[in-house]
Amino acid sequence: MKNRIKEYRKKCELTQQELADAAGCTRQYINMLEADDADYNLSADLLVSLAKTLNCTMDDLILAEPSTKRDST
Repeated sequence: MKNRIKEYRKKCELTQQELADAAGCTRQYINMLEADDADYNLSADLLVSLAKTLNCTMDDLILAEPSTKRDST
């Protein structure tokens, strides 16, 4: 799963620290989320807070990986 947190943060002209303060987490965690670190666990509560702070929907922030499955017909 990819996310667009950095893209939306930059559109809002926020630093990682400003976003972290508004969302109730650490700057290091925002950095990890933006780097798409596979080990992070993004809670629904934090996702709601990020979307609210960034003035977008949760769906806007989270993108599913493109499907690589091919049609066998």
